[in-house]
Amino acid sequence: MDSFHSFGMTEVATNAIVSMRKFKRGERDWAYKIALSNGADLTADSSDVSILLERPTQLIPAASGTSICHFNDEDSTVYRAQVIAWALCADGEVRPVTPAGVNDCEDRAASIVVELPDGTCHERWFDGSSYPSLEAYIENRKAWAAKCAAEKLAREAGTEAGQ
Repeated sequence: MDSFHSFGMTEVATNAIVSMRKFKRGERDWAYKIALSNGADLTADSSDVSILLERPTQLIPAASGTSICHFNDEDSTVYRAQVIAWALCADGEVRPVTPAGVNDCEDRAASIVVELPDGTCHERWFDGSSYPSLEAYIENRKAWAAKCAAEKLAREAGTEAGQ
């Protein structure tokens, strides 16, 4: 069974896509030229293509006990979701699959870590730091959040003093 992707008003079978080439349309405007197996070309916006590129091409089972965890800096709450597989996606990225589906982890500002069965935690973004436990990660994150809050207060105090 073929899967399809819509580019605006054009629906294309994903197995008909031969190649995609990114090009600059304007100063800040990127698009893709898509070559199809029937010889036709299609131009698509980056937003249309990004959804297609995030589509899994292969699923790899995750080790039992693997989770992704999100730490909320505002209230120090930890949210955990079991990872049941890893999705190798068309763009080459590997994304965690939870019971809710493929998690794109695209919010780089969010503090998301992968917790492995041995208890170690590894950041998905930033510098790829690892921690011996989720508790160690949480303490590091709390310290970072406190530092950011203190810096914000100092900036605000400096702005008020200059007025």
